[in-house]
Amino acid sequence: MGGKKLWLDVIEESFLQELIDGFSLDDALEVKNIEKVTNHDVKAVKYFLKQRCHSHLEIAKAQEIDLSVIEHFFSGVQSKVLEFFHFACTSEDINNLAHALMLKEVSDKVMLPVMDKLITAISNMATANARIPMLS
Repeated sequence: MGGKKLWLDVIEESFLQELIDGFSLDDALEVKNIEKVTNHDVKAVKYFLKQRCHSHLEIAKAQEIDLSVIEHFFSGVQSKVLEFFHFACTSEDINNLAHALMLKEVSDKVMLPVMDKLITAISNMATANARIPMLS
């Protein structure tokens, strides 16, 4: 980019943030349908994001936003963002992050609560049976 800084205005940032915050099961199914064609999970996400950014022009028109803002936003996203969705990022980079997030979630939501219950149960058994003699 010749030393120029990649910047996004408030409209662009909020639109891109909404892609994340509003991601739905239907969106995931759309990505899976794209993946059937590309046979590549990361490319499917990239194409989904590009498609959504291109479609933003129509969303903006429907909301009757000033056309100069729309044209600036659309050309800005196309030139500043679209080709950077996958820049220098391999499937392995994305999969490593995804696996780490999945492991953290299963650890926080499943494993740690089960381990806490197990520790409580063993502690209760130890307290209840503390005075019972055992052979060693």
